[in-house]
Amino acid sequence: MDAMGDREGPRRVSSTALWRGDRRPAQVVQVSQLEQNFQRAPQQGESGSLPFDTEYSRWLKEHTKHINELRITVNSHASDPEL
Repeated sequence: MDAMGDREGPRRVSSTALWRGDRRPAQVVQVSQLEQNFQRAPQQGESGSLPFDTEYSRWLKEHTKHINELRITVNSHASDPEL
């Protein structure tokens, strides 16, 4: 409940997350993993940056792919049922 005594509404989840059956969008999970890698990197020394850079590069490529797919869909002027 919030300060006004009202019940909080349901947690909003992206349509992508719902489609995948996730409770959190995949990007949120990936960013969390990247943050954990980033926190561990100083403990591992210079060699710790390579896994982080590799994972970040993979995440960035996937994120860019999703953004491009969304742009194509928006620009296609598809009707709601087609989406």
